[in-house]
Amino acid sequence: MRSLARATEPESASDGEIGVRMPQGRAGRARPFNGPIESLVEQVVIPRLALAHRREADARARRAPDARFAAADIETFVGFAIAPSDAQASRAIDGLLDSGVSVDDICVSLLTPVARRLGALWEDDTLDFAAVTVGMGRLHLLLHAMGRRHGAGGRRTGRRVLIAANPGETHVFGPAMVAEHFRRSGWESKFDAGATTASLVRDAESGRYAALGVSCAGERFLGDLQTCLSAVRRAARGRPLCLLVGGNAFAGRPELAARIGADATAEDGAGALAAVERFAPYAACAD
Repeated sequence: MRSLARATEPESASDGEIGVRMPQGRAGRARPFNGPIESLVEQVVIPRLALAHRREADARARRAPDARFAAADIETFVGFAIAPSDAQASRAIDGLLDSGVSVDDICVSLLTPVARRLGALWEDDTLDFAAVTVGMGRLHLLLHAMGRRHGAGGRRTGRRVLIAANPGETHVFGPAMVAEHFRRSGWESKFDAGATTASLVRDAESGRYAALGVSCAGERFLGDLQTCLSAVRRAARGRPLCLLVGGNAFAGRPELAARIGADATAEDGAGALAAVERFAPYAACAD
């Protein structure tokens, strides 16, 4: 394995072209520029180049979580994930950690796309269910091993969070990574892979949690999630409880979170932690 950053492509000509445009008159027509060429460069060219650079930097920042590992790296690690033993995958992860790659980068930029790739290989019948099950199980083991190696470092917030998959769904790797991020950040973090609406209601009634996060994989499950969140909200009986949602159902559509009764949505563990701490920076959990 190797840690690589993909080169970003320049903005297209239709969105932020860099070509020089002459100053415009009030009617929008180009008017001749009669000043010296130095003024043209200073007033027109340099500002447009600066704008293009800003847009490219913004685009690079948006793509950064997925840009550390090349497609070949992902394919290599897929092979490690479905290998007969854990040795290759474990050595690769240890090497990345030893070289300074963060746990979050490994989770977001490597393990997540590997999990997606395993799913795609199953859907197109390249891998059978047994191989995909082995691969996903190994990813979970690697996630827990990184959590043990890079724990909270003595920090404890005194707060508890419960992370679960939407009841009835089987996509659990993403929420498991979110739960690990909270744990590394000093939270007492519980991940419930087999949660039901009834179990989440009981957890809300207990008053033990400052936040409850649920991952939803597809839009067709949003109705069930809304019903679940409504029941959880009633069970909290007015106590501060941040209801957080995430998953593919909210990708590019964060407004859906408020529509179904959640307080916030996030794309990854870091975003989830930031959202919860904005909602309840003071919250302490009951014993």
